[in-house]
Amino acid sequence: FGLPLISPAHSALPDGFEGLRTDGIHLIRGEKRLSATAAREEVIQTFEKAARALPFRIDGCYWMAHRKDAEGKLLRLLLVDPDWLTPMERNVTVQVQNGTALSVTDLVDEQSLALREEGKRFQVTIPEGLFRILEVRLE
Repeated sequence: FGLPLISPAHSALPDGFEGLRTDGIHLIRGEKRLSATAAREEVIQTFEKAARALPFRIDGCYWMAHRKDAEGKLLRLLLVDPDWLTPMERNVTVQVQNGTALSVTDLVDEQSLALREEGKRFQVTIPEGLFRILEVRLE
């Protein structure tokens, strides 16, 4: 679902963010305290809804994206092999959810990656135990 924002309970959420309150054990809804088991579906639905607003959907690795311009059309994407105990090469498909990719460049070797489905997907291989840094330009 991407990297969740965690902030102190007394801080205001940024515009457009939906928050979940917890004491570290229970999900807090007003005066009610729900166990993790009881709150499971609500938490998953909240994360799924928030994930739809992310620029990318990526399974099989840790990832994060950072906007490089004010319009959000140039993004830096970091993809990391998630298994530090038994690292392995990862073949990952990146789905562009918001917009269309015009180009994807690996910043380490300065090579362009092939776009598929009219800029809606691209594939990348993450070397065993390592990472990839990509620059994605959106339409």
